[in-house]
Amino acid sequence: MQTTAVALNQFPIVDTHDEAVMRETMITRYGAQRFEAAKSPDFLGRSAVAHLGSVSLVMCGYGAPAMAEFPEAGFVRLQFAFSGNARTTIAGRSFEVNAARPCVIPAGRLCRLEFGSGYQQILIRAEQDALERRLAALIGARPRGSIEFVQAIENDHLNGLKNLIRFVASEMANSSVHLPHFLLEQFDELLLVAFLKAVPNSFSDALQRSPREGAVRHVRLVEEYIDAHWQLPISVEHLANATGVGARTIFATFKRHRGYTPFAYLKMVRLKNAREQLRSPTETMSVTNVALQCGFSNLGHFARDYREAFGELPSMTLARSFGRALAGQP
Repeated sequence: MQTTAVALNQFPIVDTHDEAVMRETMITRYGAQRFEAAKSPDFLGRSAVAHLGSVSLVMCGYGAPAMAEFPEAGFVRLQFAFSGNARTTIAGRSFEVNAARPCVIPAGRLCRLEFGSGYQQILIRAEQDALERRLAALIGARPRGSIEFVQAIENDHLNGLKNLIRFVASEMANSSVHLPHFLLEQFDELLLVAFLKAVPNSFSDALQRSPREGAVRHVRLVEEYIDAHWQLPISVEHLANATGVGARTIFATFKRHRGYTPFAYLKMVRLKNAREQLRSPTETMSVTNVALQCGFSNLGHFARDYREAFGELPSMTLARSFGRALAGQP
């Protein structure tokens, strides 16, 4: 992670021997509600941040012991220490953090971080809403309940994620100009997916299996029917005819094996196809046309569902795609 730290140094926030300056930075820039540091000639506080969108990469280090308390936040943090030791306390439960022991700080939890002398870390911070939108896209529909991450994890399980963080940080640091927005967006999505895959969570089983694995036969038949006919009107009767079982059985087993309804899956399939069309526009394309072609008759509902799934309005996706086409970008 030291290579990553060197790259992130290109995005400095603070580098000071004054604990008061560090306290002000922690409160105003990072949202800490309390920060304390031992008054020592050895004190050194350093931090740098690279923002991609819904994901940020953070480097910080302390030359002398320090402590920070943070309120509830709307993002998940994953700590990678590469020098020294720290202790993270979440809801009264403490975790030792060092080079062999990363730690996840969930969204919506108070936390206290105690940094030892010489402690340095790389932290990836991902917005909870963005993680849940990406999760929904990966498994086919928005799941029931919020995603919960395991807090104490094995370092060896995260090598792929760490390599990706190193690559992204290096690409951002080595660019002579600001990276184009579409590339940052791709890096952002890659890190969200890698985070979900690497960090054990309440939906890891659904993410690790193939979309069809483990489902009873008529659940697979429903998904295959929707994949093939998503542009057409689909009713409960259509699904019953395709599977040969009753509607109650379809809905009950779909909920049990997938965690959502067949029509939630249908909506996500249509939204994915709408996004693909908006990303490859023709000269006459409009959001209205795409919505209607993808089975959405209510434009207000389409815009709301699209934003919930992908974090932006369909008009924003289309405008950005037109901009890339005019600039000759892929």
